[in-house]
Amino acid sequence: MWSGGRQYLWFWVRIFVVVGLVLFIIQLLRVNRPEKTSTTPFAEIYTSGIVVDGEIVVMAGSFRTFPINLNRRARLSGTFSSSGQNHTIRCIVLKKEEFEKLSAGAEHSAISKTGDVPGGKIDVMLQPGEYYLILDNRHSLHGDAIVAADFAIK
Repeated sequence: MWSGGRQYLWFWVRIFVVVGLVLFIIQLLRVNRPEKTSTTPFAEIYTSGIVVDGEIVVMAGSFRTFPINLNRRARLSGTFSSSGQNHTIRCIVLKKEEFEKLSAGAEHSAISKTGDVPGGKIDVMLQPGEYYLILDNRHSLHGDAIVAADFAIK
């Protein structure tokens, strides 16, 4: 009877170990679940209203960019002026592809641009797409420029 009791005891020990392993594996999988990824597509944010309004410091030898993303035909209109008569700046409107060329130092074509002037106005109709409004001080001989800019999508 004692040998039968041992078999009975080993039977329950095996059951206990198997159940313990199963519970351990379930807990391990439950705790280390992969994060759920969102299936919701990213919502595009389109530009409307004010693009830039206020004083902007444009460092000598650099430019400042203002991205514009349109889902409709719209007019970009605005003015800019740099501090002092000696400070001149360029204002450029580029498509995204042309901006990438400008950033790489390659030849690019602008939708609208001014020369090196102390102030000016841009008024251009844009089709749906991605654009950049750029205040360019790369060719400055007089250092940093403080530019009062007021541009909006209408």
